[in-house]
Amino acid sequence: MSDIVKSLNLPFTVAFLIAVGISSSVGNWIVEHVLRWRLSRPEVNLEGEDPLHLPEAKNIGKLERILYIWAVMFSEYHLIAGWLVLKAFFDWQAGREQAEGREDARTLKESTHTERQRNEQSHKRKLTVLHIYVEGNGLSLLAGLCSGAVGNFLFRLINARWA
Repeated sequence: MSDIVKSLNLPFTVAFLIAVGISSSVGNWIVEHVLRWRLSRPEVNLEGEDPLHLPEAKNIGKLERILYIWAVMFSEYHLIAGWLVLKAFFDWQAGREQAEGREDARTLKESTHTERQRNEQSHKRKLTVLHIYVEGNGLSLLAGLCSGAVGNFLFRLINARWA
C-alpha cells in the first residue's frame, strides 16, 4: 500500500464519508419532516409564514451535522459546544437588533386594545418560530451525534476487515 493511502487512514475516511452521506440525506429528511409536522399542528398559527423556507437552513444543517460527526468520531466534543455558542451569539445579536426597533413599554401601555392584541399575536408567533428553531437545532444535533456513532461503528467494522 502506498504511503498516501496509509496516511489517509482509508477505513476512517470511508466511515466518515458514509456517515456524512447518511446525515446529509436522512438527517435533513428527518429534521424537515418533523418540523413540517410541528408546523401543521392546529395550535401553531403563523398566518402563512414558513420559517423553513430558507435554503440556507438546509446548508447550515448539513454543515453543522458534518461538524458533529467529526466531533464524535475524533472525540472533540468541544467543537459542538463552540458551534452552539456561535449560533446562540448570532441569534442573540439578531434579537437585540429587533428589540432596538420596538416601541418602548410606555408607548405600548398607551396603545389601543387592538394594537396590544396585535403585539401579543406577533410575540406568540415569534416565540413559536423560536421554539421550532430550537427543536430543529436539537434534531440536527441528535442526527449528527447518531451519524457520528454510526461512523465510529463503521470505522471499527471496516478497520477489522481491512486489517
